[in-house]
This record gives sequence, structure tokens and C-alpha cells, in this order.
Amino acid sequence: MSWQKAIKGGFQPALYSYEEHNIPLGEVTAALRCKIWAQKIMAINCYFEDPVNARRFVLTVLCNKRGYFIGTSAINFASCPIGQLYQLHIIKNNRDKIELRFAKALTAE
Repeated sequence: MSWQKAIKGGFQPALYSYEEHNIPLGEVTAALRCKIWAQKIMAINCYFEDPVNARRFVLTVLCNKRGYFIGTSAINFASCPIGQLYQLHIIKNNRDKIELRFAKALTAE
């Protein structure tokens, strides 16, 4: 979805944080609320919400040789469903950047 289409559809991306201190590290269960194509790079910004504490955060999935996949995960973020719960593994990489390392679909909400 594009930024404008998301806004017109009622989605509020400003409620989601890109800031490192607001993004949980480690194993996290979160629902994918929206996906918006990045404008300047081949990537998808994925807007997640933790259903336990309502923490909202954004993770970027870059396009690689396999497509919009993370590591060995079987999830293609270009076509995965919105509203789905995912088990995420989020790390701070050796360049000190937040990185989604693995994702696995759980049962639907």
C-alpha cells in the first residue's frame, strides 16, 4: 500500500515509532497492522503492534535475492496478510542498527 492510500484508508502511521528505544529487542509477538512501500529504497515498512502492551513500532524489510523475506523465514512480507500475529526476533546488529532477524506467522487474531 502507498502512504497516501494508507492515510486515506484511516491508518495513522504517526502512532507507530521508528525510534530505537521504542522497538523491543529479542522474541516479540506482534500483529502486523499495515505495510507501506518505502519511497527511496526497495523495502516495505511494516507497522506492528504488541497486543499485550499496545506498543506500536515500525520495522523495515529490505528486498533481497529471494524477495521481501527475512533471513531463513518463509514469510514474504510483500504478500503476507495484515492482522496476522507474528513471532519476531529483533536484534541490534553489529552496525548498531535495529534489524528484524526472523519472523514466523502465528494464529490469526
